[in-house]
Amino acid sequence: MLREKNNSQGLIELQYLRNSTDNLTASTVVTNTFSHIGLVVPDVNKTQTRMEKFGIEILKRVDVVAAFDSPTAYAFGLSTDAVGDNMTEANNIMNGVNRSGLNIFFIIADPDGNVLEIQQQN
Repeated sequence: MLREKNNSQGLIELQYLRNSTDNLTASTVVTNTFSHIGLVVPDVNKTQTRMEKFGIEILKRVDVVAAFDSPTAYAFGLSTDAVGDNMTEANNIMNGVNRSGLNIFFIIADPDGNVLEIQQQN
């Protein structure tokens, strides 16, 4: 996503199936096969403020380092459930992720717990 974030040629279609009978556990609760959706916006700070205005829960804010055992960690496959007892390796991975630019975007979840990563365009 980082490589293509300034590509204005792509579009995405999202569908919500209200009548689904499957009770899937959200990736913010347990690590599963679906991680997250990434979106790119012109101004990440204004978008975060707008999300707050509409009462959207922010799981990880701009300029805040992600916590290891949090909904964000579950969505990125870095929870204690996913890594087991190897906490040294897990912490090293999380530190690397944080150094790679995790502080310049924020993360929210939709009503079903699906994670959305919202990143700055430039």
